[in-house]
Amino acid sequence: MKKHNTKTETRQILSSELHIDDYQRKLCGSRVNRIVQEFDPDLVNYIKCSRRKNGTLYIFDGQHTRAALERRNGNKPVMVQCRIYEFAGLTDSERYDLECKLFAKQNGIARDVPLGEKLIAEFKSKDPKATEFYNCSNIAGLVMDFTRAGGEGKIRCVREALRAWEMLGDDLYQDMLRIIVETWGLDEDGLRGEIIGGLAIFINAYRGRYDRKRLVKKLSVKKPVEIIRDGNSCSEQSKKKYARQIENVYSKGTKYQLYGI
Repeated sequence: MKKHNTKTETRQILSSELHIDDYQRKLCGSRVNRIVQEFDPDLVNYIKCSRRKNGTLYIFDGQHTRAALERRNGNKPVMVQCRIYEFAGLTDSERYDLECKLFAKQNGIARDVPLGEKLIAEFKSKDPKATEFYNCSNIAGLVMDFTRAGGEGKIRCVREALRAWEMLGDDLYQDMLRIIVETWGLDEDGLRGEIIGGLAIFINAYRGRYDRKRLVKKLSVKKPVEIIRDGNSCSEQSKKKYARQIENVYSKGTKYQLYGI
């Protein structure tokens, strides 16, 4: 990040003058309801804003607080206490990137930012790790946009996919995704967390010792929901139980059994 000076001031601003940019999570109604129900004026957090070059203020921490205060005011704009950050020496584009980083790193009493939303913000701020993970995941007709929205070919299990990528590295992670597509196409069930987590453990355990063609052929005769069902019948809580189901399917019909997961 380019060097800059940060100036702050605290003052009241009319809530309607505060803007939300696209790196923010969607407003959660239940979260707003809880703030309203448990409202204590002594515990209201400052709404943190960044002042862009044209003077416009963008919230990077506190949109739920603003919504709750407006709700308490009959769903009308209200004066709110803000801490305004001015990042001198940065362009608006660079300010945007910094806001994304600040949003992604925020945590505390209000609520930890969910992983998918952190990754969206980090990706938009051009964070190298988030960008590499995004690029590695969007292959073979698959889509990873860090949201949990459904759809054919959509990787919804962001946390499991990230763990798989960190475990396997770029090349093996991408090959794992291709194996899934070659085996079950873009079926949503083949992209569930149980399958991605289990297959990542299998591939990691048997690096260089499994036959890729055999793996695709053997798995293709079993639906992913069956692998998940068989895994769920085991009492173990970790994703290893799904890896063992994959191991059993792969080894069936050969004297060369794989064991070790």
